[in-house]
Amino acid sequence: RALTPDAIFQFHPGGGGINFAKQYGGSGLSAQIPMVVPVFSMDERMLAAVGDVAKGTNVVTLWNPQSDNPANQAFVKAFTEKYKRAPTVYAAQTYDTARLIGAALKTSQGNLKDQPAFRAAMKNVQFDSIRGDFSFAQNQHPVIDWYLLQVQAGADGKLVEVPIRTLATRHVDSYAAQCSI
Repeated sequence: RALTPDAIFQFHPGGGGINFAKQYGGSGLSAQIPMVVPVFSMDERMLAAVGDVAKGTNVVTLWNPQSDNPANQAFVKAFTEKYKRAPTVYAAQTYDTARLIGAALKTSQGNLKDQPAFRAAMKNVQFDSIRGDFSFAQNQHPVIDWYLLQVQAGADGKLVEVPIRTLATRHVDSYAAQCSI
């Protein structure tokens, strides 16, 4: 408190993050010093556990659950209807990964014995990603957008992560250029 930083960044996934966020908010610091967390420290499940003291928390994420991308809208709707809760980033990544592998299998005619063909299919796969246009950098890491969301009360009073802005578009990780593959 005495240092009065512009913001605090914390990364504690799971119970540690829940406890930290509760203590931070309960101490009154969240009203004075904004907290910034990666999505793994404040996903939808953790948000429910933290409660109202999470209001105002800034969340950096690789997936925007409120994106107007049709594949994303269909995923969020189907997931919410089936499980009666909002999907987490883990559910989103799993769904996207299954669709990516399925498209690569279709492209390579499902022949996993021809590993070079399957790798080529994975590298150049075309599918309806919930994150929009999907591609890999030359080091085989996804090229992705990054978003800033903020925890706010929704129209129904429940806490939701509201998109504030896109932080990076089609971001390629820092090490991609060092890969010769």
